[in-house]
Amino acid sequence: MPKRLLLAVLLIAQTMASMDGSIANIALPAIQRDLGATGATQQLILSAYLLALASLIVTGARLGDLAGHRRAFRWGLALFTAASLACGLAPDPVALVAARAVQGAGAALLIPQVFSLIQHHFQGAARRRAVGLYSMVLALGVALGQLLGGLLVSADLFGLSWRPVFLLNVPVGILLLAVIRRMPPAADAAGPVGRAPARRFDVPGTIALALGMGAFTAPLTLGRESGWPWWSWAALGASAALLAWFLRHQTRAKPPLLDLAVLRPPGMKPGLIACAVVMGCYAAFLFAFTLHVQDDLGWTPLAAGLAFLPYTIGFGTMSLTWARMPERAVRALPVAGPVVMAAVAAAVATGASPWALTPLLALAGAGHAAGYSPLIARLSDLVPPGRASALSALNSTGPLVAQTVAIAAMGGIFLAAGLVWALGATAVVLLAGAGCAAIAQRAGRSSAAAVGVSLGRWTVGLGRLRPGERRDDRGDQDCERHDRGQPQHQLERARPGVEDRVQDRRERGRGDGDRRDRAPDRADVGGAEQARCHARLDGAHGVAGGADGDAEPDRRQSGIDHRPPGDREREREHGAGQQEPGTAAVDQVAEQQRRRGAGDGLR
Repeated sequence: MPKRLLLAVLLIAQTMASMDGSIANIALPAIQRDLGATGATQQLILSAYLLALASLIVTGARLGDLAGHRRAFRWGLALFTAASLACGLAPDPVALVAARAVQGAGAALLIPQVFSLIQHHFQGAARRRAVGLYSMVLALGVALGQLLGGLLVSADLFGLSWRPVFLLNVPVGILLLAVIRRMPPAADAAGPVGRAPARRFDVPGTIALALGMGAFTAPLTLGRESGWPWWSWAALGASAALLAWFLRHQTRAKPPLLDLAVLRPPGMKPGLIACAVVMGCYAAFLFAFTLHVQDDLGWTPLAAGLAFLPYTIGFGTMSLTWARMPERAVRALPVAGPVVMAAVAAAVATGASPWALTPLLALAGAGHAAGYSPLIARLSDLVPPGRASALSALNSTGPLVAQTVAIAAMGGIFLAAGLVWALGATAVVLLAGAGCAAIAQRAGRSSAAAVGVSLGRWTVGLGRLRPGERRDDRGDQDCERHDRGQPQHQLERARPGVEDRVQDRRERGRGDGDRRDRAPDRADVGGAEQARCHARLDGAHGVAGGADGDAEPDRRQSGIDHRPPGDREREREHGAGQQEPGTAAVDQVAEQQRRRGAGDGLR
């Protein structure tokens, strides 16, 4: 499958999953009229999807590691499509709530695989562009959901009222399932490169995380409308205890449900916090602005959805162009983006005119893309493909939790104090996010440099091995140093006495004119040492046995034989059948290098 087609499939599926988090908002009045849903049921129709998604998304990422990302993507897409059909055909509110919960479970299995498959199939500049498009659909799915929901409900296609809002996913999902069957089998690669993933599943961790996320999300989603009853505070306390136990359990679980080692690279933690802040503040801004234009300005739902079209254009333009900018500009974008969003939020809060809203929203969309896309692309470069699923889980869970908290907090401020205070608080949080992005950028540059040096040394070490050879961790320290690509002078320093013996032999050879028996120079020492490593890596992990092998450790360790040529010839004739293949190869290569050095001296 061409990579562009693969990327299109992944992004369309991600767009559907992102849109369904908000597309039902516009349809709620029509659902209430058609099915007679109460106020509490309407809340459950909106929150069931979010609760299931937040509770199961980390589990979905782990299932991708176990079953393969392509297979898990197909499962999630099939479940999401079937649940969308059930939503569109729901005969009563209870059935619709249940179908929405299943739809959220399908999205939780689908969403983590999108980022993981991008990590596995794209590298370098292509990965940057793919991550930019991914972040675009991830962020704009909410706005597009409101816009498309308003269009479909207003059109009343075939007299179905609100049902096409969900039924639209069915033909698209079936088409994507047909195309995804052509995805290459390599897409099922999971776990660290070259190592099969552990097949055990952390059941206690899965239960604790699902209950903890559900207990955290439910009161924030339903508590505000219910007046924050006692059960909401009890659920938040239980959530804190469950999530704390889960994090402690992950340090001991073998294998863990969530690989927390992904947080070790410098800059990873503040970078993920900055991404979550930007996404959460975007959700808060969208929520407050939509209520403002509908309740205070009297706009229709369709007009409120169309009002965010400039935001979409600004976000899309920046997402498609930032990868082509100079490196210095790219490094500045994650900090400048939240600052621009904060400035726009402050301008809208102070009463910007309707004519000024269009350029302001376009600028806010560009700032959103600048604050998210380059930063998550840089963070993905710090993580090997084997941990892409863990980063995907964190990158999906963090913004999801941030959006839930932001809507609950900023929504409460908006309803209690108005637009000015809500957007003012959003601007302050965005400035804090810009500070986290600055810390992540500063730490990420040093970490990226260290990763580049390590990869360079590793590549040099592989270049010293012959084709077909593999790394052998059972070799001694010298072979391991060759594998890591350390300079030759460090090898000689690691073997005390070798450099001194080589220098003494060189001086002795110059004094008596015995060019044939003189020691090889530093390059020859390195060549013999490399040949010894090659022989070990070919499978000869031992040395010549017997008392003779124990009597001459210097010759075994350095690849240099200090005995007269006659003794060497007699030993080869007498013990050719007793030496292991690795030692014979070492002696043959070392002898060829000594003869080459003698010929150079005669010339």
